[in-house]
Formats: sequence, structure tokens, C-alpha cells
Amino acid sequence: MQTAQHILMIRPTNFMVNPQTVSSNHFQNTYLSIQNSQEKAQQEFDYYVNILKKTGVQVTVIEDQKTPITPDALFPNNWLMMLPTGQMVTCPMQAPNRRQERRQDILDFISRQFFC
Repeated sequence: MQTAQHILMIRPTNFMVNPQTVSSNHFQNTYLSIQNSQEKAQQEFDYYVNILKKTGVQVTVIEDQKTPITPDALFPNNWLMMLPTGQMVTCPMQAPNRRQERRQDILDFISRQFFC
């Protein structure tokens, strides 16, 4: 079993149904308004971060950028793999707005904080 003692989380800024991926992702809920989705995502995110910290997990939170708009940015596990060897691997994303989630500043931050 793998367990993480320290995790990276991206706090959502533009969370909503992603028009570029909605047809291939049945988990997206098209019934929520954009504003409602954003508020709910931030509330749930903050709650989850607090629960993780209370259980002893170290959490690094990075704020999503306002632009470019990346509705799925809170899922960095889709574009970034961190291997036990210290290697970081970035993965391609099909949707153009998902590709914009890959941020050099995040990679630089991780490189400064951890063995990479």
C-alpha cells in the first residue's frame, strides 16, 4: 500500500464544467451554475485541506491562477507524476485548456522544496 505523507493541492479559482472535456467526462455536473460550482469547490477544498492537516498529512497548497482559465486545475495528478526516485514527469493533456495547467512555477517550487 502506498501512502503519502505530504501532498500538493491546487486551490481552485475557475472551477466549473469544462466545455472542452464535458463530453468525455461523465463526472462533470452540467446542472450547477458557474458561481455555485466555484463557491462549493473552494468550500470543499478548504474543508478537505483542514481534515488532512488534522490527521498529520503535510499539505502544500498552491493557488490556481485567474488566467488562463483552467477549470480542472485542482487535479494536478493528471499532468504531474512524482516518482520515488525524485523524478518529476509531466504528462500531456488532450484538451487545450487542460494543457495550461502545467505550470513551470509549480515545478520550480517543488524542485526548491524537495529532492527532485
